[in-house]
Amino acid sequence: MFRVGVLQGRSVRTGSTVSTAAATRSDKSEQLHNNDTSVAGVLEKGGTAAAEARQLFDRLQPTLPIVLANLVSIGEVALTYQNGIEQLLVLLPQGVAAAQAGSPPT
Repeated sequence: MFRVGVLQGRSVRTGSTVSTAAATRSDKSEQLHNNDTSVAGVLEKGGTAAAEARQLFDRLQPTLPIVLANLVSIGEVALTYQNGIEQLLVLLPQGVAAAQAGSPPT
């Protein structure tokens, strides 16, 4: 009914997978042990940082949809005037450099 070779191959692969996972977990545990003060600092100050981030998002929440809608509009305008924008981005630095040098642009 069952092929023994197939089942044995799976158990060998599973054993190596378990060994790899155990080695990885051991490595991560050692890293945590070596960086205990850093981890403790994150745990101590992480709650304050999370609260500040939440306050920032709460302040941005009413305006964020408006900003995103404006970005969509800007994207549509940029697609319409892409050639003109590219030309402006090429010529503007030359004009600024000429103005700083005090000579008329060529």
